[in-house]
Amino acid sequence: MSAAAAAAAGMTGARAATSAAVRVLLERSPYVLWAAQRSAFARPVVDGVVHPDLPTWGDGDNRGDAIPRIARLSKTEAASTPSWHAQTIAGSRTATMEDAREKMMLASASGASALMLVSGDGGGDGGSNEKLTSVALLREASRLRDRGDIDADVLLMCAANPAMDGDSVRALEEKLDAGARVVVTQPWGVAPAAARRWWDSVKAKNLDADAEIIVGLHLASSSASLARWIDLCGLAEDSDDEDSSQAKAAGTLREWEARERDMDASTFRAWADERCELHLAEALADDRVDGVHLMPITIAGYAAAVRIFGAAASLASLRRGP
Repeated sequence: MSAAAAAAAGMTGARAATSAAVRVLLERSPYVLWAAQRSAFARPVVDGVVHPDLPTWGDGDNRGDAIPRIARLSKTEAASTPSWHAQTIAGSRTATMEDAREKMMLASASGASALMLVSGDGGGDGGSNEKLTSVALLREASRLRDRGDIDADVLLMCAANPAMDGDSVRALEEKLDAGARVVVTQPWGVAPAAARRWWDSVKAKNLDADAEIIVGLHLASSSASLARWIDLCGLAEDSDDEDSSQAKAAGTLREWEARERDMDASTFRAWADERCELHLAEALADDRVDGVHLMPITIAGYAAAVRIFGAAASLASLRRGP
């Protein structure tokens, strides 16, 4: 753990030490070779795997995309990852609600511990499918669970984007009303000030009382990968409002570009790692945060995860106790 991250954790370490155990989740990318991810998933601090619902390509036949990743794990991969798996199902990647039901039931039958139900980006085979929103998927999953079509102990998860200005807290309330009990945020480090405002509003409304809040952390290893995250979070558009999340994200990107340009490779790598460690420390020092979700999107990102998990283990131990 860096000195800065240790100091950040120490500010509220005594309070955090009395809290319940936290989840440390790691995303399994379909675009990075398993050999490059294996070491990160082997770290003891990792509690669970999150499988995104993304298109994959290989020999040109991607029909297997209709089958949730949890149902397609190789024996080697299954043996090398934690037993807790969350399968994402995106409305934009699903043509009809009947297709969504089949995915949910197959994921449950294949051993999924949780279903992450999201609207998606509108770029998949399902088109922009406005009917298959995250709220609609959550309601359907709740009905399936009540009927016994998916296991009763399968957790229902949703995503939240704290960096977006506007009524994002109200959107979260709708998802919780629809049955979500675990909330995973988009990366806080993209627009930290906006994320803190969102979190303060969530706590003020006590929305975390009946749901786990899992803080998302990007593992950007370059300014280009950070720019990708800014785009994924919907903050790539220019804004004349200096206080907007878009303007703040643009400022963060400019800082990363300058650091990458002015530092040698090893110094920049250490600086980028420390950005993640600082956000990790801030999240786990808050006893109302229930865990973190690390999201590498490149080979370098998974290598960074291996380095940073040492800090994660130290910080999580404050919450888990002896």
